[in-house]
Amino acid sequence: MNIVGKNVHKYRSALGLSLEELGKSAGWDKKNLHRLEQTGSGYSNDSITRLAKALNVSLGALFDETDTVAYGRVVPIDFYTPEMISRDEQGKTTILPPALQLGGTSNVLLTDGSFADEAFAFTVNDDAMRPDLAPGDVVIVDPNVQPEPNDLVLAVIYRYSTGKSSCLVRRFAERANGFELLPHDNAYAAEINKDNNIGIIGTVVEQRRQRRR
Repeated sequence: MNIVGKNVHKYRSALGLSLEELGKSAGWDKKNLHRLEQTGSGYSNDSITRLAKALNVSLGALFDETDTVAYGRVVPIDFYTPEMISRDEQGKTTILPPALQLGGTSNVLLTDGSFADEAFAFTVNDDAMRPDLAPGDVVIVDPNVQPEPNDLVLAVIYRYSTGKSSCLVRRFAERANGFELLPHDNAYAAEINKDNNIGIIGTVVEQRRQRRR
């Protein structure tokens, strides 16, 4: 039975990827990927692991024989962008629902379903957490998880100097009179909660790094 090939085709179709697009992401030749889907053969441990990563599923999901995959099943999580999250000078945080994005559609990340319903994905947008995280990396954030010291969090910060807000992924640290958010790169300043200008959106529960050159 061609279990692996059928699962690869199923997850690729769910993502709306062509053979060429998936092959490019996973470092596979298009013809070899087509052969895998048709016959279930022609892969190594390394190549099938890269393929699972490109499909955003567990390795076990590609070998599962059931229709409902107990580990690695496809569950969509909405992507939130910095433009959807804002904070004002009164300390009020506003989060625009994904359905209200321009065009009325929402991008999704396919996961193994092990996260809370309220969890969402966010793409890192600055260099402050290098080398652990870089722009383009994706984090999954759970608003229900209270941060502990050293946890990564997604926060929205209102800057009185500009009258604008921004979203950042930083490391959470407690202070005697509140908390601060720490970068990994010392070239970036720590963000200190002053006059309730910082709102914690949620705690990072998973990091997904893009391939580095």
